[in-house]
Amino acid sequence: MQDMLCDVAVTYTLNPGILYKEQTVLQWAAIESKQRKCTLAALVRKGADIYVKGVLGTLLHDVAAWGDEDATKLLVRSGTHPWKTAHSVPPLVYASEGGHESIVRYLLYDALNIWQRGLKRKTSALS
Repeated sequence: MQDMLCDVAVTYTLNPGILYKEQTVLQWAAIESKQRKCTLAALVRKGADIYVKGVLGTLLHDVAAWGDEDATKLLVRSGTHPWKTAHSVPPLVYASEGGHESIVRYLLYDALNIWQRGLKRKTSALS
């Protein structure tokens, strides 16, 4: 039953007009802080599109701004580029503005290395 609900959640969007515009369930999961880590992880495992727009740009911009280190790491490990810009601003700027030092440090050092290693693995698998 839970798998079926996850499939539906990945596929459908919530009613338009509730938060300025229609949002996917993944976008709502990123906004809802209470269960963000578990919900995002479950949706990503089921194949949700992690590249959907967030409130500030990408979902990575949003979770970095809100100071959610676990969600930031999950999105980077799932394939979101840590330096993707939205309106010429990378996620670490929002994390910095919010005073989230550990996220800024992660995005500056660890995240880019993780992303580059994943890219090398994908490239070597294609060869």
